[in-house]
Amino acid sequence: MACQEGGVVIDAVKEYGGSPVLYPNIETMMAAVSSDECDALVSESHTLMLALHTSKPNELRLVPGIFNSFDFALALPQGSALREPLNNAILQMRETGILDDLKDRWFGEYH
Repeated sequence: MACQEGGVVIDAVKEYGGSPVLYPNIETMMAAVSSDECDALVSESHTLMLALHTSKPNELRLVPGIFNSFDFALALPQGSALREPLNNAILQMRETGILDDLKDRWFGEYH
């Protein structure tokens, strides 16, 4: 399984019985799979969606399903005046469908 050096999925691949082969970036991972150097690549879902959506056409496809989940966050200085406006903006974007529109734009059919 092609994995990115320092990526969070390496331990998960090992946990599920896979053998990670490390590459410096998503492009070299995709090339390794395309050339049959590796059987598959494993990465964070949004990284894969963006890579497949923005790369030149190829035979690689995203397999549905997520075998592990990670939370993401924005870090702000303690007491930042931006916290409430950011929270409100993200909530509003979720409620109005703008977040889904952004996913469509940047990740295409893969999200």
